[in-house]
Amino acid sequence: MDHANPNARDYLTDGSDKVPFKTLAAACKKAEAGDTVLVKPGVYREILVPMKSGRKDAPLVFEATGSGVCVKGSDLVAGLKKDEQLW
Repeated sequence: MDHANPNARDYLTDGSDKVPFKTLAAACKKAEAGDTVLVKPGVYREILVPMKSGRKDAPLVFEATGSGVCVKGSDLVAGLKKDEQLW
């Protein structure tokens, strides 16, 4: 996930380093239990709504690759439930 990469796009990609997703929204649509979405530094003005959830044995993880990652959603998200340490 690298919005600054000139090869980044949200279609016809598997999210690889060569052709990463451009937006977190696109990564959320593709991510499944057990996946880790690596997020490059930048400001992402998006709301994250994963289409699939993780499991206790296979969490869905969004991980910053370094300092300088900021996700700024502007809308409240309703309906999330905490299960021990997972949302």
